Amino acid sequence: AMRLQQDPNANDYLNIMPACILGPVEPEDTLNVLMTSEYDPDDTGNTRSPNAVRNAAAVITDPYLSAASTTAWYLVASAMDAPLMEVHFLDGQQTPFVDQSEEFLTDAVRWKVRLDYGVAANDYRGGYLNAGA
Repeated sequence: AMRLQQDPNANDYLNIMPACILGPVEPEDTLNVLMTSEYDPDDTGNTRSPNAVRNAAAVITDPYLSAASTTAWYLVASAMDAPLMEVHFLDGQQTPFVDQSEEFLTDAVRWKVRLDYGVAANDYRGGYLNAGA
């Protein structure tokens, strides 16, 4: 589905390749087997067909995705090919702000670290959602 998307202006295929498969924790083992098996995991015969999607995407799972759905999964393109999200830093400051406070009577030191940034959607074509079963 990602590779077959077309540029609405140029009427040409975008051919966007997925780089990561994001999913909930529950199907993590199945996703790893699918992405790393040399032969097709569904091939139960003696033909040993090659796995067409071997190493096609890195598997990333997260329990926060499990809270939304235990079966839905996402494909995401490389940020170099089709950036899905964009990160912006306040005043261009990309390193954390670090401050410290020293207590005179106890010699205690307290640290404060802050990174001011925001995230915005860039282009939906860099991602694909499969609702699962």
